[in-house]
Amino acid sequence: ASAAAPARPQQAPAEVAPALAADEEVVLLTLGSLSKGGGEMLRSFRDDMSHMSRELKVEVRIDTAGDCLVLKGGAAERRSAAAELCHSDGVLAYYSITRRA
Repeated sequence: ASAAAPARPQQAPAEVAPALAADEEVVLLTLGSLSKGGGEMLRSFRDDMSHMSRELKVEVRIDTAGDCLVLKGGAAERRSAAAELCHSDGVLAYYSITRRA
């Protein structure tokens, strides 16, 4: 009788930021905050990110599977967007989402 092959370990979610261009930065979010978010929450979050993009003139890409946001634009615009996201009364707080350390 042949021995069963050892079970392959489950891979943990990637903790690496996506490859970025010079005018991009990533905001890592708590694992599961987007990837396990409900449909209505994600729709509302996308709407809020779209509104913020227009207001602050920065592109916000939502990486649901990677639980992160990619901010694209000038350095000042990215700083403004990150501040808006992470402020104690900001968008992330509204959705009870925290940044990954």
